Amino acid sequence: MKKFLFLLLLLGLGFGIGVSYQPFKDKLRKERKQKEYRIARKTHPILGNKPFVIVTMSYNNAPYVEKNLLSTLQQNYDNFRILYIDDASVDGTSDRVKQFIKEYDHEGRITLIKNEANHGAMHNLYHAVHSCNSDEIVVVVDGDDFLAHSEVLNELNAYYANPDVWLTYGNFAEYPSYAKGTERKVSDCRPINLKILNERGIRRHAFVTSHLRTFYAGLFQQVKLKDFLHEGKFYPIACDVASMLPMVELAGDHSYFIEDILYLYNIGNPNCDFKKDLESQVAVEMKVRSMPAYRPLHDHPSFDFAHQDEFVDLAVFSYNRPLQLYAFLESCEKYTKNLHRIFAIYRSGNDHYEQGYHVVKEAFPHVTYLKQSEETPYEDFAPLLRSAVFNRDMSTARYVIFAVDDIIVKDHIDFKEGVTKLKQTGAYGLYYRMGSRVNYCYMQDLDQEIPPSLEIEKGLYAWQFSSGKGDWRYPNTVDMALFRKEDIYPYFLCMKFHNPNILEALWNEHADLSQVGLYYEDTKVVNLPFNIVMENEWVNKRISDVSTKDLLLLWEKGLKMDIDPLHQIDNHSVHIDYEPSFIKR
Repeated sequence: MKKFLFLLLLLGLGFGIGVSYQPFKDKLRKERKQKEYRIARKTHPILGNKPFVIVTMSYNNAPYVEKNLLSTLQQNYDNFRILYIDDASVDGTSDRVKQFIKEYDHEGRITLIKNEANHGAMHNLYHAVHSCNSDEIVVVVDGDDFLAHSEVLNELNAYYANPDVWLTYGNFAEYPSYAKGTERKVSDCRPINLKILNERGIRRHAFVTSHLRTFYAGLFQQVKLKDFLHEGKFYPIACDVASMLPMVELAGDHSYFIEDILYLYNIGNPNCDFKKDLESQVAVEMKVRSMPAYRPLHDHPSFDFAHQDEFVDLAVFSYNRPLQLYAFLESCEKYTKNLHRIFAIYRSGNDHYEQGYHVVKEAFPHVTYLKQSEETPYEDFAPLLRSAVFNRDMSTARYVIFAVDDIIVKDHIDFKEGVTKLKQTGAYGLYYRMGSRVNYCYMQDLDQEIPPSLEIEKGLYAWQFSSGKGDWRYPNTVDMALFRKEDIYPYFLCMKFHNPNILEALWNEHADLSQVGLYYEDTKVVNLPFNIVMENEWVNKRISDVSTKDLLLLWEKGLKMDIDPLHQIDNHSVHIDYEPSFIKR
């Protein structure tokens, strides 16, 4: 009997200890999970209301317009706006949105953007986010879905009050069943292991970054345009995969999972994405997953990197052509701004040419002139160029343009603006020689179609080199293109070249045709190939036989090329046949 009572007492003590230990055990499990995963926690006190932009992309969602917009417009929050993009719906979606705005949007929070043609979600998201300030937080709500309740933005504000949060993904309930968790028919919502985030392994991980998706606009703006494209066009499907995977890599351990249900996913809509072309979705996802991973950002994405001041250098090459170098520099002085330093790497065959260059130096004293020696000009070219462009003692500029002296700048160029456009798109280069009417390749004597192009903003376009031919398939050029020095440095370090022609040819052997180039609607420069550049080297048969001696005689008579008639000339090829006139200097 005593033995039985003793055993009973032990069991009671064990049960009591177990019960009292359970909360402690739960706490340990929660802390362990918090260490292994990034799970968002609300921060208090909240010092201010973050700016939110709800981006709604919609196609043929007329039946859901009112419920969708009521769920976003009736948020109990004051610092937000709504971008509603109707992607050329044919069911009256825009009309319903306009009517809703008229009846309910008394504070003017909703902006309706109606596309004339159907572009797809990736195109619409790209342009919407790039219209935002970098410190605005984007909340993606599809046109047939809904926010779960009126406190969603307040809850997000509490999460983003923690400066460590740059991006969130989360949990949703299916509509109209309100199924959640393991009951759902679509998607798997769960946090990503911190080890995967730190090792940049998200592309090998199951896709779990589902609704509600939010992120700083500045984070999205760091993803290169080329990583949203296939054959020069935005991905037609799987926008969520294409955008979230690179953003999670950029955010790294600043990517947080939200456990609360903040979103209602409408699976009752027959146009629902997961019901669409599964084969195409898989193909796009596989391509996105095959791409190289991004390195995590070090600075907070709310900082406006694109408009940070940068310097741009220009390196121009000249051989026995002081008259043409003068014309180029004169056109630069007349039509360009925000150049940091100009380096003229030149070669003169005798004292007459050298005297000609002396006049150029007097006319443009701000230019740094680097002369190739008469004894070893070939050996000098590459070291002089590398020193001018990449030696930090020569210049601290991070961007560079190359030019040859037969180029004339014919329209206004702001190089600071060019840097901003490169940063905003992540493009490889900005090509001032290309334009929307350059449909003929002069040097190869062939017609070249304008490749599929994306209008980034009014008058500025992007294309993928892989979709072009002729001049449009030539990423690496010394004909007035703006590059990041860090992108091109590895090539210049290993190539063996002794003049601009060889440099350009070798450089293009390494061309990455998946890269994106930018161009303005109207060309900004033109090449005038009316004489031979290099003696005893390959020259295109189309170049006329005007010699450098002929030009030198004109120069010694005190003449210069009249560049005014070339102002905004409408050229359909990079190089043009042109008979210049000469006037007194």
